[in-house]
Amino acid sequence: KNIYVITIHLQKVELHQIGQTFSVEKEIRNLLSFFEKSSNIENAPNDFLQQSKKVYDILIAPLSIGAEEEVVIFSDGALAYLPFEALVIDESNDLASANYLIKNHMIYYGYSATIFSKLNKNNNQSTENSIAAFAPFADGSVNSKYATLAFSQDELGEISEQVAGSFLKNKEASKFNFLKNRDKFSVLHLSTHAFSSATESKPHIVFADTSLFLSELYGLEIPADLVVLSACQSNIGKLSPGEGVMSLGRGFTFAGSKSLVSSLWNVNAGSTSTILSNFYRNLQNQNSKYESLHAAKLAYLENENIPSYERSPYYWAGLIYYGDDGGVTLKEKTNNNCLLYTSDAADE
Repeated sequence: KNIYVITIHLQKVELHQIGQTFSVEKEIRNLLSFFEKSSNIENAPNDFLQQSKKVYDILIAPLSIGAEEEVVIFSDGALAYLPFEALVIDESNDLASANYLIKNHMIYYGYSATIFSKLNKNNNQSTENSIAAFAPFADGSVNSKYATLAFSQDELGEISEQVAGSFLKNKEASKFNFLKNRDKFSVLHLSTHAFSSATESKPHIVFADTSLFLSELYGLEIPADLVVLSACQSNIGKLSPGEGVMSLGRGFTFAGSKSLVSSLWNVNAGSTSTILSNFYRNLQNQNSKYESLHAAKLAYLENENIPSYERSPYYWAGLIYYGDDGGVTLKEKTNNNCLLYTSDAADE
């Protein structure tokens, strides 16, 4: 009947009663409705900011969280669909400059404290420290009912300029090739279509030849250090009492992946590509995985070359990090170009 929050600090544990479940979840649903499409926030920015501040006052303000403390969130019920980083701390009337929670705290997520603890005890990185990336709809050459994802081409292009690995596009980005390579690379990056909803019982992610369903993930071993699901709705699904959200992200974790970046709604392809490019750049600078995503989203939010309305949380808050608090080292791309000098015998 009520929602409770347990806060665990280094030296104390506190229990907070937040409010009646019905009334709190109503306010959360009101906030989540703004993320159904980008225009919902753009057409009513003040309404969004007020509702975001209201949810912050209900959920976060009563907690004794110190300034700039890192926060790991294990959530249940409707809270599992909430982008906590997009909550507004102070009253504001500007989407770009609002004091979002991301500006004060580094936030990442876990499916449960048990899983989180288990992941952090396993610090062994996969043997092949490179990436396998898949983009089945990069140029429209795959004959299917799914739309072309033009930004996939740019996304894989920018990543391949930074790190070494296998970059499979269009017909090569098949489910067959994914299954064949799933245990050979430390990072798996899927830039494609995915489908799920709060009532969806069969979440799935699409490859060039066919789809991979959540139910199949439970029978696979995918021991990646990091899985990046650059696709829509990859971390939402049907809410199962006592279990949580049955999402693709949860399926990859069950299959053995130590961490993942996934989405809470139909994320914007352009902003997602920009954020993920910076994410990999930050990883190469030896930042942890969650720090790398946090910094990439902040850089996007604070980039004044991006129009104010495109800095609304719809464009940057949909990507979230679940998993351990470690990093991942990827091989840098090497330049194999050579310079060939020639000379005529007459000039010698």
